[in-house]
Amino acid sequence: MTRTPMKLCGHTMGTPHLDAFQAIDFFARVGLDAIELICDPYFHCSITHQAAPSLRKEVRSQAAAAGITVGCLTPYGKDFAVTDARRREGAVATMKRYVELAAELECPNIRVLAGHEVPEAECSDYLPRLMESLRTLGDVAQDAGVNLVIENHMDSMAITARQTVEVVKAVNHPAVGILYDQPNLMVCKAEPFEEALPLQAPYVRHVHVKDYVLVHGRKVATVLGTGLVPWPQILPLLYGAGYTGFLTLEYEMRWFPTEIPSPEVGFVEGARYLRRLLAGLGRE
Repeated sequence: MTRTPMKLCGHTMGTPHLDAFQAIDFFARVGLDAIELICDPYFHCSITHQAAPSLRKEVRSQAAAAGITVGCLTPYGKDFAVTDARRREGAVATMKRYVELAAELECPNIRVLAGHEVPEAECSDYLPRLMESLRTLGDVAQDAGVNLVIENHMDSMAITARQTVEVVKAVNHPAVGILYDQPNLMVCKAEPFEEALPLQAPYVRHVHVKDYVLVHGRKVATVLGTGLVPWPQILPLLYGAGYTGFLTLEYEMRWFPTEIPSPEVGFVEGARYLRRLLAGLGRE
Protein backbone atom coordinates (compact mmCIF):
# COMPACT_ATOMS: atom_id res chain seq x y z
CA MET A 1 0.00 0.00 0.00
CA THR A 2 1.24 3.50 -0.85
CA ARG A 3 1.72 5.78 2.14
CA THR A 4 2.75 9.42 1.62
CA PRO A 5 2.33 11.24 4.94
CA MET A 6 4.64 14.15 4.19
CA LYS A 7 2.88 17.41 3.28
CA LEU A 8 4.04 20.20 0.99
CA CYS A 9 4.66 23.70 2.31
CA GLY A 10 5.53 26.87 0.40
CA HIS A 11 8.21 29.25 1.70
CA THR A 12 7.57 32.97 1.29
CA MET A 13 11.21 33.38 0.31
CA GLY A 14 9.85 32.39 -3.08
CA THR A 15 7.14 35.06 -3.22
CA PRO A 16 8.85 38.43 -2.55
CA HIS A 17 6.38 40.18 -4.87
CA LEU A 18 3.38 39.15 -2.75
CA ASP A 19 2.23 39.98 0.75
CA ALA A 20 1.44 37.25 3.27
CA PHE A 21 -2.25 37.11 2.33
CA GLN A 22 -1.52 36.90 -1.40
CA ALA A 23 1.04 34.16 -0.70
CA ILE A 24 -1.55 32.14 1.23
CA ASP A 25 -3.90 32.29 -1.75
CA PHE A 26 -1.09 31.52 -4.21
CA PHE A 27 0.09 28.43 -2.33
CA ALA A 28 -3.49 27.22 -2.04
CA ARG A 29 -3.92 27.58 -5.84
CA VAL A 30 -0.71 25.64 -6.39
CA GLY A 31 -2.19 22.89 -4.22
CA LEU A 32 0.23 23.12 -1.31
CA ASP A 33 -0.80 22.12 2.19
CA ALA A 34 0.89 24.87 4.20
CA ILE A 35 2.86 28.11 4.20
CA GLU A 36 6.18 28.92 5.86
CA LEU A 37 6.25 32.62 6.71
CA ILE A 38 9.44 34.64 6.88
CA CYS A 39 9.63 36.90 9.95
CA ASP A 40 11.62 39.91 8.79
CA PRO A 41 10.42 43.53 8.89
CA TYR A 42 12.56 44.30 5.83
CA PHE A 43 10.93 41.61 3.66
CA HIS A 44 7.55 42.24 2.04
CA CYS A 45 6.12 38.71 2.25
CA SER A 46 6.49 38.45 5.99
CA ILE A 47 4.89 38.58 9.40
CA THR A 48 6.68 39.80 12.53
CA HIS A 49 6.20 39.55 16.28
CA GLN A 50 4.95 43.14 16.16
CA ALA A 51 1.92 42.19 14.08
CA ALA A 52 -1.31 43.57 15.55
CA PRO A 53 -3.81 41.09 17.00
CA SER A 54 -6.21 41.88 14.17
CA LEU A 55 -3.54 41.01 11.56
CA ARG A 56 -2.69 37.75 13.31
CA LYS A 57 -6.35 36.78 13.38
CA GLU A 58 -6.74 37.66 9.70
CA VAL A 59 -3.73 35.52 8.70
CA ARG A 60 -5.07 32.57 10.66
CA SER A 61 -8.57 33.02 9.23
CA GLN A 62 -7.41 33.40 5.64
CA ALA A 63 -5.17 30.33 5.85
CA ALA A 64 -8.06 28.30 7.25
CA ALA A 65 -10.40 29.56 4.55
CA ALA A 66 -7.84 28.65 1.88
CA GLY A 67 -7.49 25.16 3.32
CA ILE A 68 -3.84 25.43 4.29
CA THR A 69 -2.00 25.71 7.59
CA VAL A 70 0.90 27.86 8.77
CA GLY A 71 3.60 25.19 8.95
CA CYS A 72 6.58 27.21 10.17
CA LEU A 73 7.72 30.70 11.11
CA THR A 74 11.22 31.76 10.07
CA PRO A 75 12.85 34.50 12.17
CA TYR A 76 16.49 35.49 11.72
CA GLY A 77 17.71 36.27 15.24
CA LYS A 78 21.08 34.76 16.15
CA ASP A 79 22.26 36.40 19.38
CA PHE A 80 21.52 33.40 21.60
CA ALA A 81 25.15 32.74 22.56
CA VAL A 82 26.81 36.15 22.47
CA THR A 83 28.78 37.30 25.48
CA ASP A 84 26.78 40.52 25.77
CA ALA A 85 24.01 39.59 28.21
CA ARG A 86 21.70 42.39 27.06
CA ARG A 87 21.85 41.28 23.42
CA ARG A 88 21.36 37.67 24.44
CA GLU A 89 18.35 38.47 26.62
CA GLY A 90 16.91 40.58 23.82
CA ALA A 91 17.18 37.70 21.37
CA VAL A 92 15.44 35.36 23.81
CA ALA A 93 12.69 37.91 24.50
CA THR A 94 12.05 38.37 20.78
CA MET A 95 11.87 34.63 20.19
CA LYS A 96 9.38 34.29 23.04
CA ARG A 97 7.14 36.67 21.16
CA TYR A 98 7.48 34.51 18.06
CA VAL A 99 6.40 31.52 20.12
CA GLU A 100 3.30 33.47 21.12
CA LEU A 101 2.70 34.36 17.46
CA ALA A 102 3.13 30.74 16.38
CA ALA A 103 0.64 29.57 18.98
CA GLU A 104 -1.91 32.16 17.80
CA LEU A 105 -1.44 31.02 14.20
CA GLU A 106 -1.66 27.35 15.23
CA CYS A 107 1.80 26.94 13.71
CA PRO A 108 3.76 23.90 14.96
CA ASN A 109 7.33 25.00 14.16
CA ILE A 110 9.68 27.96 14.47
CA ARG A 111 13.00 27.93 12.61
CA VAL A 112 15.94 28.72 14.89
CA LEU A 113 19.47 29.72 13.95
CA ALA A 114 22.02 28.29 16.39
CA GLY A 115 23.81 31.49 17.22
CA HIS A 116 26.61 33.08 15.21
CA GLU A 117 29.37 30.98 13.70
CA VAL A 118 32.48 30.82 15.87
CA PRO A 119 35.79 29.02 15.34
CA GLU A 120 35.37 25.34 16.17
CA ALA A 121 38.00 25.61 18.89
CA GLU A 122 35.82 28.21 20.64
CA CYS A 123 32.48 26.39 20.38
CA SER A 124 32.79 24.98 23.89
CA ASP A 125 32.98 28.57 25.20
CA TYR A 126 29.76 29.60 23.49
CA LEU A 127 27.74 26.39 23.82
CA PRO A 128 26.70 26.88 27.49
CA ARG A 129 25.12 30.24 26.66
CA LEU A 130 23.38 28.78 23.61
CA MET A 131 22.10 25.88 25.74
CA GLU A 132 20.75 28.24 28.39
CA SER A 133 18.94 30.38 25.82
CA LEU A 134 17.41 27.43 23.99
CA ARG A 135 16.37 25.64 27.17
CA THR A 136 14.59 28.76 28.35
CA LEU A 137 12.87 29.07 24.99
CA GLY A 138 12.17 25.34 24.93
CA ASP A 139 10.14 25.63 28.13
CA VAL A 140 8.08 28.47 26.64
CA ALA A 141 7.63 26.61 23.35
CA GLN A 142 6.61 23.38 25.03
CA ASP A 143 3.93 25.17 27.04
CA ALA A 144 2.64 26.69 23.79
CA GLY A 145 2.70 23.41 21.85
CA VAL A 146 5.39 24.67 19.47
CA ASN A 147 8.65 23.09 18.26
CA LEU A 148 11.91 25.02 17.92
CA VAL A 149 13.75 23.55 14.93
CA ILE A 150 17.46 24.31 14.51
CA GLU A 151 18.35 24.58 10.85
CA ASN A 152 21.52 23.22 9.27
CA HIS A 153 22.70 26.68 8.29
CA MET A 154 25.83 28.50 7.25
CA ASP A 155 27.24 31.20 9.53
CA SER A 156 25.85 29.49 12.64
CA MET A 157 26.95 26.91 15.21
CA ALA A 158 25.04 24.27 13.23
CA ILE A 159 26.88 24.28 9.90
CA THR A 160 27.28 20.51 9.83
CA ALA A 161 24.92 17.70 10.75
CA ARG A 162 27.27 16.64 13.53
CA GLN A 163 27.35 20.14 15.02
CA THR A 164 23.55 20.39 14.83
CA VAL A 165 23.09 17.10 16.65
CA GLU A 166 25.63 18.13 19.27
CA VAL A 167 23.67 21.33 19.94
CA VAL A 168 20.34 19.51 20.17
CA LYS A 169 21.77 16.85 22.46
CA ALA A 170 23.38 19.48 24.67
CA VAL A 171 20.10 21.43 24.95
CA ASN A 172 18.28 18.16 25.66
CA HIS A 173 14.77 19.57 25.52
CA PRO A 174 11.69 17.85 24.05
CA ALA A 175 10.61 21.04 22.27
CA VAL A 176 13.96 21.52 20.48
CA GLY A 177 14.67 19.54 17.31
CA ILE A 178 16.26 19.88 13.87
CA LEU A 179 15.28 21.49 10.60
CA TYR A 180 17.01 19.28 8.03
CA ASP A 181 18.42 21.18 5.03
CA GLN A 182 20.65 18.96 2.91
CA PRO A 183 21.31 21.64 0.26
CA ASN A 184 22.77 23.89 2.96
CA LEU A 185 24.98 21.03 4.10
CA MET A 186 26.12 20.49 0.52
CA VAL A 187 26.93 24.18 -0.02
CA CYS A 188 28.92 24.14 3.24
CA LYS A 189 30.73 20.98 2.10
CA ALA A 190 29.47 19.17 5.20
CA GLU A 191 28.17 15.60 5.43
CA PRO A 192 26.56 13.90 2.40
CA PHE A 193 22.94 12.87 2.85
CA GLU A 194 23.90 9.22 3.44
CA GLU A 195 25.65 10.36 6.62
CA ALA A 196 23.75 13.51 7.57
CA LEU A 197 20.23 12.15 7.53
CA PRO A 198 20.76 9.00 9.64
CA LEU A 199 22.74 11.09 12.12
CA GLN A 200 19.97 13.69 12.47
CA ALA A 201 16.87 11.55 11.80
CA PRO A 202 15.81 11.06 15.45
CA TYR A 203 15.60 14.84 15.87
CA VAL A 204 14.21 16.02 12.50
CA ARG A 205 10.89 17.85 12.78
CA HIS A 206 10.89 20.00 9.66
CA VAL A 207 12.57 19.81 6.24
CA HIS A 208 13.57 22.41 3.64
CA VAL A 209 13.57 21.26 0.02
CA LYS A 210 15.36 23.24 -2.69
CA ASP A 211 17.83 22.77 -5.52
CA TYR A 212 20.80 24.56 -7.01
CA VAL A 213 23.52 24.40 -9.66
CA LEU A 214 27.05 25.75 -9.69
CA VAL A 215 27.86 28.51 -12.18
CA HIS A 216 31.58 29.24 -12.29
CA GLY A 217 31.80 27.80 -8.79
CA ARG A 218 28.96 29.96 -7.47
CA LYS A 219 25.73 28.51 -6.11
CA VAL A 220 22.68 29.54 -8.13
CA ALA A 221 19.18 28.40 -7.20
CA THR A 222 17.19 26.40 -9.72
CA VAL A 223 13.83 24.69 -10.07
CA LEU A 224 13.55 21.61 -7.88
CA GLY A 225 14.65 18.48 -9.69
CA THR A 226 16.92 20.26 -12.18
CA GLY A 227 19.98 20.74 -9.97
CA LEU A 228 22.54 18.89 -7.89
CA VAL A 229 20.54 17.80 -4.84
CA PRO A 230 19.69 14.05 -4.99
CA TRP A 231 16.11 14.20 -3.72
CA PRO A 232 15.16 10.83 -5.30
CA GLN A 233 17.64 9.25 -2.88
CA ILE A 234 16.99 11.54 0.11
CA LEU A 235 13.20 11.24 0.33
CA PRO A 236 13.16 7.43 0.68
CA LEU A 237 15.57 7.78 3.62
CA LEU A 238 13.28 10.35 5.22
CA TYR A 239 10.32 8.07 4.62
CA GLY A 240 12.16 5.08 6.03
CA ALA A 241 13.06 7.07 9.14
CA GLY A 242 9.35 7.64 9.75
CA TYR A 243 9.31 11.37 9.01
CA THR A 244 5.72 12.66 8.69
CA GLY A 245 6.17 16.43 8.79
CA PHE A 246 6.28 19.19 6.20
CA LEU A 247 8.51 19.44 3.15
CA THR A 248 8.95 23.17 2.57
CA LEU A 249 9.61 24.21 -1.01
CA GLU A 250 12.25 26.85 -0.38
CA TYR A 251 12.31 28.48 -3.80
CA GLU A 252 15.04 31.11 -3.40
CA MET A 253 13.56 33.97 -5.40
CA ARG A 254 14.55 36.37 -2.59
CA TRP A 255 18.26 35.77 -3.25
CA PHE A 256 18.13 35.01 -7.00
CA PRO A 257 15.41 37.33 -8.37
CA THR A 258 16.72 37.41 -11.94
CA GLU A 259 18.30 33.99 -12.26
CA ILE A 260 15.41 31.56 -11.82
CA PRO A 261 11.94 31.25 -13.37
CA SER A 262 8.97 33.04 -11.83
CA PRO A 263 7.37 31.58 -8.69
CA GLU A 264 4.35 30.69 -10.84
CA VAL A 265 6.67 28.33 -12.72
CA GLY A 266 9.07 27.31 -9.95
CA PHE A 267 6.50 26.35 -7.34
CA VAL A 268 4.25 24.51 -9.78
CA GLU A 269 7.10 22.48 -11.25
CA GLY A 270 8.68 21.89 -7.84
CA ALA A 271 5.43 20.68 -6.32
CA ARG A 272 4.80 18.40 -9.29
CA TYR A 273 8.29 16.93 -8.94
CA LEU A 274 7.88 16.34 -5.20
CA ARG A 275 4.48 14.72 -5.60
CA ARG A 276 5.90 12.36 -8.18
CA LEU A 277 8.68 11.33 -5.80
CA LEU A 278 6.28 10.98 -2.87
CA ALA A 279 3.91 8.84 -4.91
CA GLY A 280 6.64 6.24 -5.29
CA LEU A 281 7.36 5.90 -1.59
CA GLY A 282 6.25 2.77 0.20
CA ARG A 283 5.57 0.75 -2.91
CA GLU A 284 6.66 -2.84 -2.82
